[in-house]
Amino acid sequence: MKFWLVILTAIVFIVIIVVIQYYIKNKELKRLQARGRKLTDDAMYKSINEIDLEWFNQNNHKNVRDIAVVSDVWGKDVMVFEYSVELIQNQKFSSEKLNALKELLEKKLFDYAKQKKIQNITNKPPFIVSDIWQLENILHIDVAYIMNEATYKYLNDIEKLEPGFKK
Repeated sequence: MKFWLVILTAIVFIVIIVVIQYYIKNKELKRLQARGRKLTDDAMYKSINEIDLEWFNQNNHKNVRDIAVVSDVWGKDVMVFEYSVELIQNQKFSSEKLNALKELLEKKLFDYAKQKKIQNITNKPPFIVSDIWQLENILHIDVAYIMNEATYKYLNDIEKLEPGFKK
């Protein structure tokens, strides 16, 4: 009887330790995501507002909407955030125009990071537009903040999947 009580106590003790470790790791990850999201939000809002393009709906381009955390799909440690901007009705982008906007936005994000002295784990710019596409009159923009290895690996995976992608 004592033997089974010792085994049961050990199992309960191990389960408690695992739950506590999970809680601590999850709490730290949420803190890290919040910090990464805040920096990326600030960079994105400032950068998109410096772009004055005829295709943005002037009532809405100042109000970029943050609609998703891409890490919900790619993994919890990936710091990629999706934004949307309302466009003028019936505006269609060519892939060339989307690529030009991507390059312009990345330059603005780089300038913001340089001004704020934001660093990352690579010698690359800290913010990368990992995807940009249009669905109806909404422009969707995924911005990666390369603050950890998981995000860097995510960008490597995207580069393998999309031959034209440059990080």
